[in-house]
Amino acid sequence: MTVVADVGKDMKSGKATEIKKYAPSIQILGVNSYGPGLPTVVKRARSQGWTGPLVIAETGPLGHWQAQITNWTASIEPSSDQKATDLDGYMTQLNGKVQGTIIFYWGTKIEATPTWHSFLLPFSNNEYERTAEVLAKQWGGRLPNGAPRIGSLSFQDGKNKNRWNKDEVPTATLAVSDPNNDSIKVRWSVLKERTDAAGDDVTSTAIKSSNNTVATLNLGALPTGDIAFIWPLWIIRVLLQQQICLFM
Repeated sequence: MTVVADVGKDMKSGKATEIKKYAPSIQILGVNSYGPGLPTVVKRARSQGWTGPLVIAETGPLGHWQAQITNWTASIEPSSDQKATDLDGYMTQLNGKVQGTIIFYWGTKIEATPTWHSFLLPFSNNEYERTAEVLAKQWGGRLPNGAPRIGSLSFQDGKNKNRWNKDEVPTATLAVSDPNNDSIKVRWSVLKERTDAAGDDVTSTAIKSSNNTVATLNLGALPTGDIAFIWPLWIIRVLLQQQICLFM
């Protein structure tokens, strides 16, 4: 078996073609593929001439390198609800077409953000995100107690303003529910954005006040390039230059 990072977009010639030509003794092809590339990866490999067993050797929801970016080049991370919906759809389309699927990272991994490739919540006692429920469903396991769902995040006056001066005081309102009607405790945090995997520093003074449905931010406490989170799902990122820029 050998593993390649996807097989390429060409339907007639690509990595699968080259492996079959130059390494005919390889019997199993492993392919790393993420996000929207997953539903078509089998068809592409077969069209390139691969006839043997296929394994998705590394996968997950939308990769940070595949995501849309802001005008300050920050990747826009989907919420974990969106990741779960997407991953469920991708894995369903792969059923019966591959010999197996291996998830990239089970646990908490800081890459682009502390939550992008994580199936467990950062800074928690192995609490899982909704994407973990998808794996239980797809792999025939027992469905766990459902993770909380975030319905919406809006800012004061319902205008969803996303730019502020540093002396302004934005207030965010959250709609959150639990599929099992369990009690919910929301923790709001602000972390410094990083481009490496060195970890993230929490800016505790950036949350002026908060409860389970409302948080008021203290923008003056934020250094350049901070990220605002609510737990258990990713919500907003903040960039501090002359103005504050937040997005869902």
